[in-house]
Amino acid sequence: MPESVAFVWDGGTITDAEVHALTFPDPEIVSAALHTLDEMTDKVGPIVGRRIAAAVTAAQTGTLLLCNDGAPA
Repeated sequence: MPESVAFVWDGGTITDAEVHALTFPDPEIVSAALHTLDEMTDKVGPIVGRRIAAAVTAAQTGTLLLCNDGAPA
């Protein structure tokens, strides 16, 4: 990802049934699925993977994190 500022927000929870019911008006999005953190690392690049893992940790601990290159700063 080019140098930029990215924010990750906790959007709550979603069930498998809700994921399967999603529709995608934007042709760029063709599917959605739920994955574990281990499964996610095969689907995204290392920086995004670190950012997602940090976001999950922040949500679980109720904290805010500032990341640099995807890793907590």
